[in-house]
Order: sequence, then C-alpha cells, then structure tokens
Amino acid sequence: MKRFLITGVLALSLSLSTHAQAIPAAVPYRTADKAWWLINAASVGMTAADIENTQYCLRDPRCQEGNPIYFSRRPSRLRMYAINSIWLVPEIYYSYKWKREDDIDRYNNRPLAKYRWYVIPIINIATHGAGITITLTTTGR
Repeated sequence: MKRFLITGVLALSLSLSTHAQAIPAAVPYRTADKAWWLINAASVGMTAADIENTQYCLRDPRCQEGNPIYFSRRPSRLRMYAINSIWLVPEIYYSYKWKREDDIDRYNNRPLAKYRWYVIPIINIATHGAGITITLTTTGR
C-alpha cells in the first residue's frame, strides 16, 4: 500500500511538472488587434446584410427563402438571426482562440506560426456575399 501511494505521488508530481512546462508564455500585446476586429466586424456585417436583404425580398409574396437550415420558406427575422448566431458566436470565439495561439507561436519563434484565425471569418464573408449576390440577381434588383 505504501509503495502504491509513493508511486502515485511520484507520478502526479511528474505530470504536474511536465504540465507546468507546457504552458505557453504570455504575448506582450493584445490578441484582439485591429486586423482581428476588422475581419470579424466584416463577418458580422455580411451576416446581417444577408439577413436584411432576404427579409427585404420576403416582403414580396412571390419570394421564398431557399436555404433549408431555416426550416421554412418564409422565416421570420428573429429565426434568421437566431440560427445565424448559432454559427457566428463559435466562429468569433475560435477566431480569437486561434489568433491567440498563432500570436504565441509567432512570439516564441516557432516555425509553424500560422494565420488560421482568419479562415473561418473569410468563409463566412464569402458565403453570405454569395447569398446576397444570388438574392439580388434572382429578384432583379
């Protein structure tokens, strides 16, 4: 029993010491810099523009929503914002999280410092831009 206890304490202390070494150093500047705010503001803006453009089109009785995630051909504004926020909030969270990790890697001169934080907001901007374009071309506005 005593041997088991000593082994357990030794294993715990070794795991704590290796965990303490794996914690990255703090970055001396802000993670949410101008680039991060601009790209995420553009992402939120394109999402809102797409929703408002669709709502403007839905005033016409001949217009219908073609996106199946809204579970309706004529979704309300509240439903559209609620469903889009389910995707938008984690997008902004992971963009911030990955930007922080990339900044730490760059600060520590690691060779794999990437710019992965902007990929999801750019995909969101592109898809909502395509949605706006499709709505405008099919309605003839």
